[in-house]
Amino acid sequence: MQEISSLLELIHTIQPLSETERESLVETIKIQHYKKHTYLLQAGQVSDTVFFVLKGLVRAYHHDINLKVETTAWFINEGGFIYSVSSFVNQKPSFESIVAEEDSTVIALNKADLYSLVEKSSAFGKIALVLTEQYIAIYD
Repeated sequence: MQEISSLLELIHTIQPLSETERESLVETIKIQHYKKHTYLLQAGQVSDTVFFVLKGLVRAYHHDINLKVETTAWFINEGGFIYSVSSFVNQKPSFESIVAEEDSTVIALNKADLYSLVEKSSAFGKIALVLTEQYIAIYD
């Protein structure tokens, strides 16, 4: 529980959760560790997971085939969420890759489990909406 306290604190600023909702979330998420240069998602894979960075630094990037260059979309460090939005939403292959730039620890929540949480409680729907809005603002 100590490892996920930063996630729970962030969520609380968006929407306080009941004890039952907190327990449902804690039971659903998975803590994963990635060594430096390990991919959380590679271009061409379908994104089905949202990651919350507990420790480390994660980068999203894509390759421009015509220019033969790699373009970084963003870096996310502790306390941030990262996922390939268009791939996650549309369940189509991602055009971007997500890689650990440092040894990193993340909390992972897959799409099916997220939707299950939203079905159980509207609080999770509000949290997902606010985080999506923040993501769009950053991306813009």
